[in-house]
Amino acid sequence: MASSGSGSGESSPSPEITPQTTTTPAASVPTLFQLDHDQIDLTMPAIPTRRTSAQTSALYNTLHRPSNGVFVNVGQTPAGSGYWVWMTDDDRANAETLGLLPREVEMMRLNGIFTQGRDEWAGPFTVWYPEPQFFNPVNEPAVEGRFEYHTTHDRDLAELNFGGQEVYGLGPHPTATQIWRIRNVFVESEDEDKTAGINLVWVAADSEPNTISPMPAVPTGDLELTEEEGHGADQIDPNSGERHAPTNRGENDQTGSATANYHTNVFGGVPHTLDRSRAHATVVEPRKTWIVTNKGVWQQWTGAKTLDWSNKNEVEKLNKWKEQALTRHDWPPKRTGVRPPYTAEQKAWLMDRVKEERRTGRTLSNEQVTLDFNARFNETRSVTGITAILHRTRLRLSAEIEAQEERDAPTS
Repeated sequence: MASSGSGSGESSPSPEITPQTTTTPAASVPTLFQLDHDQIDLTMPAIPTRRTSAQTSALYNTLHRPSNGVFVNVGQTPAGSGYWVWMTDDDRANAETLGLLPREVEMMRLNGIFTQGRDEWAGPFTVWYPEPQFFNPVNEPAVEGRFEYHTTHDRDLAELNFGGQEVYGLGPHPTATQIWRIRNVFVESEDEDKTAGINLVWVAADSEPNTISPMPAVPTGDLELTEEEGHGADQIDPNSGERHAPTNRGENDQTGSATANYHTNVFGGVPHTLDRSRAHATVVEPRKTWIVTNKGVWQQWTGAKTLDWSNKNEVEKLNKWKEQALTRHDWPPKRTGVRPPYTAEQKAWLMDRVKEERRTGRTLSNEQVTLDFNARFNETRSVTGITAILHRTRLRLSAEIEAQEERDAPTS
């Protein structure tokens, strides 16, 4: 196995801080996060959703991934650029009945018109995707601008955990820039990142507060965040032009399963291939604890030797370190865009496969379903994308069955 190429250096003081959460009252929302729209009728009645709470919870739990930049019902208009979609077609129909845009729905949620929970009065559900290159960037973006807190929750969390911390030279109201600099100190020293959970965004200088990029010109629904083609076994890397060779000449074998996400970069004239698919709790994959620096040196995460692979939080620390380190060492970003959503016909086809799986008791092969799907619909969906929508489809089917059982249950 390769040896670590990490350097040594004196770490900055790291006082013990217990991460906490807080709820931001509507009255404390600063101008930056307020909706620049004065035509919203905050007295209009809410329209209940047709979903059961079980169905809503299943969808929410599947989609809501703040650490990956996916926010369901964010409850305000976030700072920075990004785009909104409706969680389902039912949410879109509900919002059209009310004549509301996604950000208007979330400002109404902030004002208590729609509830924060997942009950029938939660109103239309929205999904917010901040622009990836400006969301928690490791390096300061090249475009002129400034750092801001993504939401008031992030601002309050920063004040709660870092406000008045003299060891960092902070007053009671630290700025987003100060938090970003402290984060880099933690990353460089490979210390525990005590700023984790505080989301920061880069706002371009020519942007007005709450600038929202236009929604993609595709129907809303099941969007699949995707990588460029060319990251499968024996394919050509679209950035370096090199063919993936995960055995790396015997230096550090990165060969993974069918869901491996290979990236190949060249340093010092030598190509190096990494599997950049995420590590998951309970799945022991030591190869994912390694990166290659921009000097062509293999470097392992310092927490690898004591990593508890069953601990979700520890595995997530590995994922965060890896992507931040790769960005610092000149590896291109993994994600480049959004695939068009699955059509109603495609989702019905996938639901039929899942129903067949439940009926026969035979687990579907994600790889085979991907091949069958692409052949039937003339698409090029990845195994990772099909695996994700199969998971969501199973959750939907389970929620529908549970809701039907509740309706059929005898009343006392």
